[in-house]
Amino acid sequence: MPEQVAGEVYDLKNTAQQERNRILAESSISPEQRIAALQSVQTENDAAVAARLGDRAYQQYRTGSGRWIQSLGKISTPPAAGP
Repeated sequence: MPEQVAGEVYDLKNTAQQERNRILAESSISPEQRIAALQSVQTENDAAVAARLGDRAYQQYRTGSGRWIQSLGKISTPPAAGP
């Protein structure tokens, strides 16, 4: 991956993670709105990274170092307490 593209993807990742954290910390939105916002961040970054890398490189990146993209739209929930 060219250095310039790697830098752009790195910047996308940092910005996306900051946005994700902001959404998770926002107390004025409903759980449904939070999920929708996170999924939007994921979709936007998925497309942005794919556009920069090209299809073949993107597919390889997504299954390796690019797993962060899929994690953007997920909310971690604590395990259920036992009886």
